[in-house]
Amino acid sequence: MVRAFAVIALALALGCSSGDPAGGTGGAAGSGGLAGSGGAAGAAGAGGSSVGGFAGLGFDCGQGDPQADDRPLPKDVTAAAPNLELAATSRRIEVWTPKDSPLLDSEVIDFGQGACEALLFDLDAHDVAQPDLSTRVRIVVVDGATFDQATGAPGAYGVAFSATHSATDAVILPADGLANVVELDDTLAHELTHIVSGRAAPYDAWLPWWLIEGIAVLSGSQFGKKLHDQPTGFVVDWLDVADGSDADLTFQRYGLEDQTQNLGEVGHDQALSGFFIEYLRVKRGIADVQARLLSVMRKVSDGDDFAETFAAELGVPLAQAQADYAQFLDDTVADLAKRYAGTVFE
Repeated sequence: MVRAFAVIALALALGCSSGDPAGGTGGAAGSGGLAGSGGAAGAAGAGGSSVGGFAGLGFDCGQGDPQADDRPLPKDVTAAAPNLELAATSRRIEVWTPKDSPLLDSEVIDFGQGACEALLFDLDAHDVAQPDLSTRVRIVVVDGATFDQATGAPGAYGVAFSATHSATDAVILPADGLANVVELDDTLAHELTHIVSGRAAPYDAWLPWWLIEGIAVLSGSQFGKKLHDQPTGFVVDWLDVADGSDADLTFQRYGLEDQTQNLGEVGHDQALSGFFIEYLRVKRGIADVQARLLSVMRKVSDGDDFAETFAAELGVPLAQAQADYAQFLDDTVADLAKRYAGTVFE
């Protein structure tokens, strides 16, 4: 059973994940406009694209021929935007917009190429080979009101929908967020991490929220740091005042069930979760922590015990790692330079 993500995002560039538990037919945005799997991406312009015979815009992204995906977009998306069409495509990514979208061709191509860079960054960070991604990732760009209707997350910069048996996974973003390139790049890396991890671990009911959101927060922070020297902005606001009790609260409240009650609690728990992954990477010296945690997610999705798999993959018992993290926060609450030293938030 695929767990439906339903975390509301903060307006402070906090990406989130949402689900389509019932599947659905997807309305006008079904498989009719789906690009096939053959051909390389052609240049934008009058010549269009040679990707799978698609006649629209094309951009270069990645390697390997993906399989065609004939499932529709999530029904929450198509119900809010029944007039979607495939605006641009590449080997790894499709960009969908409403037929009456005001976005220029050049803006669509620039966005697609930026999304490609974020996706390839995520694949590299998680040690995922491009052909393993199988089908293309669909990214939908709509106006703000349509985004709010589709996601129920007004003020968010992006939402990722998990796949169901009848609908594909997808990322949806509001078009007005494209102008803020710093937040956009962070959001793309965050939300596309959900796509990458969701495809590796589609049966994720035994995965805690601190892991699902933590690796996404860290990926967004790393990508933002790489491109703009700015990691995810809201995290440090919480971490500057966090101590061990904040870590304990996060692990309790952001476990197999998301028990957060408001945006403040979501921000707190996602910040502490993202920094826990960074703590494992930097302070415990697990340089490939994202790849190892993706392996944990995959194995647990296949039926393995979470705590046992965590210990085997990361070389430290889960309870010990969490206790050490809480102690680290207590030890550095009055020494933020030590807390952030060597991390992406330094």
